[in-house]
Amino acid sequence: MRSFIKGRKLWFYVTGEMKKPVKGSSEDEDAFRIRLVEWDSNNHQILTWLRNTSIPSISNLLGNFDDARTAWDMLAKRYSSSHGTQEYQLSIEQYQIWQDPGQSINDFFARFQFIWDQLDLSDPPWDTPNDAMKYATRRDQMRLYQFLMALHDDYEPVRGQLLHQIPTPSLDAALNDLVREETRLQTLQAQNKLNVLATTSPLAPLQQSDSDQSSLNTRRSDRKSNKFCRYCKKHGHTIETCYSPQSKHCCCYSW
Repeated sequence: MRSFIKGRKLWFYVTGEMKKPVKGSSEDEDAFRIRLVEWDSNNHQILTWLRNTSIPSISNLLGNFDDARTAWDMLAKRYSSSHGTQEYQLSIEQYQIWQDPGQSINDFFARFQFIWDQLDLSDPPWDTPNDAMKYATRRDQMRLYQFLMALHDDYEPVRGQLLHQIPTPSLDAALNDLVREETRLQTLQAQNKLNVLATTSPLAPLQQSDSDQSSLNTRRSDRKSNKFCRYCKKHGHTIETCYSPQSKHCCCYSW
């Protein structure tokens, strides 16, 4: 979180060097209001970051603070304590975190980052920069494994690729790959939804109703009753299908 705030050029709000503006005797009211609004906006932006990246119990506690420096001092005092109670609690919490379905990679990583920042406060100082660098490299490698283990199963292909890379990628490099995979999955999901909407169900075969069938039978019966045999003088058939014996010399065969 320290690096995150410094990257946005707001660290002086946390240290208290960027104090709340006080109106000067010769300062214009509008100019003072602009300075005050800017300070208040940045101050509460930091408080929002701290709350959003904290565990629920700490997030609720931070709601009582209205000043970024005071909130940070409380966190530093609580998590830099010499006893191991808080460090133990943080260690448990970081192994109980799992990515929720639909939770973004950046939001999920921020939860880990907050805990890691607090754990870093308990690290002892190193005598040589070289040793400190070796420790940081190994620590980040273990944190990468921990983060990958807690990912949703949707990221299993990328997780496998990252674990098989030699050398092991850095946290930042792995995070970039995961964000790209997240974007790909979101695009694929959106495309699948469009395909579903564009697909129409086939028309059900037309079924003939009883009334239609009855009407058809009636028409067939009418056509049959209209037939007349000129040989036997009966209705219902013609001379070609007449069942009565016919004389070869019957005049009825003449047309």
